[in-house]
Amino acid sequence: MQIDMLAGNTIKITLGITDMYSYNIRYEDIAGRSDNTKLTLSRLIAAIKESENLDLSGERLLVEAFPKSDGGCMLYLSCLGSANTGKRKIPSKAEYILAQSECLNDIISLCHQLYKKYNSLESSLYRLQGNYRLIISACSLSPFIRVIVNEFAEIGNCNDIIRSETAEHYSFICDNAIEKLSKLF
Repeated sequence: MQIDMLAGNTIKITLGITDMYSYNIRYEDIAGRSDNTKLTLSRLIAAIKESENLDLSGERLLVEAFPKSDGGCMLYLSCLGSANTGKRKIPSKAEYILAQSECLNDIISLCHQLYKKYNSLESSLYRLQGNYRLIISACSLSPFIRVIVNEFAEIGNCNDIIRSETAEHYSFICDNAIEKLSKLF
């Protein structure tokens, strides 16, 4: 399952065929208007809450489902508002930082320092010809993160073009890189 935060208050959920089997759901279960649809969506929202720490319960949701040719499904969930404001809302836009180095040990040290102070950052690690790129993202990045990154790697802004170029040309190593690499320290 891949979850992408889109503009405003919408998230896109991409389910592959294996996700459909593991959650025991069919496209018809999501796209319909039956009690089974509500049950299926409730289970899916509970899984999102657990894996992404994103609480959508109590929200009024607009759900759009589209089948994929591989047997999977794409869902768009848009929050229409709620009276309960104590819950975490979907962020309007994530912030990104790019850390780059030719030395994997520097990237590992960086991840160790970031994990000690900010263990909830999302991150992905890529490699191209001995050059490592760590893309760090969060709803709101502290200015101190830039200071830490600058100690271990070249720092750069990371816009949509840089992220797309990295995903296209670099070899993907892993998601959740900060947590995984910090354990190697």
